[in-house]
Amino acid sequence: MRRRAAGVVTVLATVLIGLAACGGSGEPAAPATSASTVAAEEVFEAAAKALTTQPLQFKMEMRGLFSINGWMDVTARKAEIMGSMPIDGKSTAVHMLGTADDVWVKFDADAPSEKWMHATAAQLAGTTFDLTAPDNPGGVLGLVNAVNKVESAGTRRYQGTVDMTTSPTYDPATAGALADKLSAVPFQATVDEQGRLSTFRVDLTGLTPNLVMTASYTYGVPVVVKAPPAADVIEMPAAIVANIRS
Repeated sequence: MRRRAAGVVTVLATVLIGLAACGGSGEPAAPATSASTVAAEEVFEAAAKALTTQPLQFKMEMRGLFSINGWMDVTARKAEIMGSMPIDGKSTAVHMLGTADDVWVKFDADAPSEKWMHATAAQLAGTTFDLTAPDNPGGVLGLVNAVNKVESAGTRRYQGTVDMTTSPTYDPATAGALADKLSAVPFQATVDEQGRLSTFRVDLTGLTPNLVMTASYTYGVPVVVKAPPAADVIEMPAAIVANIRS
């Protein structure tokens, strides 16, 4: 039973990482609309736009599975992301930098190289590592774009459901019995006094106990990113580029 539970958690974490850090397309999922929800949907959509129009710091975490900190300034095309996430079934430290058309990535010591690996943004377009894409930098909009139902839950509070099957890492074969439940996973969100998305919480406890993904966003944080020293950089091997894009 424990082994099965661990498998379920791994599947859910993989799908959520796809939404949280890969994000799929820059287009939101079409929510179910009614007269009573239109206003909430419009406010929520406007709140989410701040993620790609203002400098910000964000944090995403699923306790024991992944933890990500990031800083982004889409207008200046600068970004830095660091944290840990499961790669090939193992928790791996990842550090990424992005400036204009360049991206540098560094994995932990078990990776093929301890140096920074450089690639162009064009090489990594549409992936987790596309940090300066103007429409969805680093996939930061992945979660909000997967929302398919929104309603007001009080002052500056919203709730609804997320369609996790829109994740680029979703695999129906791997999801198995969870597949039918992943299209409507509950979420709660808040916006700040300026109407910007400030927190986002995905509640997976209905699928497996004690599993929650949280994200928070802080605006107006200076984003300072510098390219690594040339001596510490190699070009990203084609095999790794292909693996990132797969």
